[in-house]
Amino acid sequence: VGLDLWKKKIETGKDFILKITCNDKKQVSTSGGYSINFQTSRNQTDGVIFHFNPRAPTSAVVLNTLHKTNGWGKEAKIMVANIQREYFEKPFKLRIHVLKDDTIHVYVNGNLLTEYLCTDHKITDTAYIVFSPFITIEKC
Repeated sequence: VGLDLWKKKIETGKDFILKITCNDKKQVSTSGGYSINFQTSRNQTDGVIFHFNPRAPTSAVVLNTLHKTNGWGKEAKIMVANIQREYFEKPFKLRIHVLKDDTIHVYVNGNLLTEYLCTDHKITDTAYIVFSPFITIEKC
């Protein structure tokens, strides 16, 4: 989805909030989980600024950046105790608080998950949110 359609921007010092719903509960057993990508264009080959990827079988949320020329960066894995219930069985709110153009705080349902450094593009350059077909996202 293009942020221009929502008349939204990701801006330094502000929160960007999405409501995420997994519509296919069978995804809980899929090793790759589902993903939400913050991108400069619709095309992933142009890079992924911020990749958010809950994976229930490993009880981890994987965060990463896809560099346009160097491929995926180093995965950051955040262990989450109730990942199946919190990320797959019911809707949740993903909040990105932009500290600097390249640094964000990631919150889930109001709880700080981690700080993340976007290493290839500025998070404020996000023009599209690209996501797995069996989830829905809503702006908040």
